[in-house]
Amino acid sequence: ARVTLRGQFGVSALRLDVLLCADSPLVELRLSVQWRQSHEVLRLECPLLSPAVRWASDTSGGVIERPAVPRTPMERARWEVPVISWLASVSAAPGGGLALLLDGPQGADAGPDYLGVSLLRGPTWPDPSADAGWHRQRVALMPLAEGWMRNGVPQAAIRFREPGWHGPVGLQALWQGLPAVPDGVIPLAIKPSTADSALVIQLLNPGAQRLCWHLDGGWAMPTGETSIQLRPGELREVRLVRQSS
Repeated sequence: ARVTLRGQFGVSALRLDVLLCADSPLVELRLSVQWRQSHEVLRLECPLLSPAVRWASDTSGGVIERPAVPRTPMERARWEVPVISWLASVSAAPGGGLALLLDGPQGADAGPDYLGVSLLRGPTWPDPSADAGWHRQRVALMPLAEGWMRNGVPQAAIRFREPGWHGPVGLQALWQGLPAVPDGVIPLAIKPSTADSALVIQLLNPGAQRLCWHLDGGWAMPTGETSIQLRPGELREVRLVRQSS
């Protein structure tokens, strides 16, 4: 389903497409804008149904949680923080909240009643034309029932930014019967080994919990192991072979 909204921001024309896809936990927002503003900022602010006590976001090499209400002079002086691909509100027990998924690094902030992200700027120095012209941006809203960790926000952010591609690579017969990876593990690449008949898979665990992939259907690692452990944040390449019956 798609809803299209058109409007103006000053002398800049905007089009917002709101998309809801089958079997997806996300509501995607696609913004197209002819940006002509000067000394102004275009921001997206999402009101929260449940007040937040903290908010979390990804950062280089991990996740940072911050209080929803600034408590120190340094926190009060920080208007925005850089976010790579997602931020999420953290409500009081029993939990829940809202995640905002991004298509690229942005400046973001949050409060007890909103999540905000700056989309475009109209600077006057050092380059007044830095953001001028046509832009197309994607963000997504993801409701959380149990918090960002249990609802797999890091994994959803990767799927949103990198939906994957499957082409004519001749692997269909090779990977038939391969067991599904567990929730939370992201398969980044699958390719045949150039040395033998093994299947080489790159796996990423972007979450904060240790995960295990139990192999069945005759699949195992060349050493005979049928269990693959992935530590939090681990990127690992594994080789799998079909065991003879």
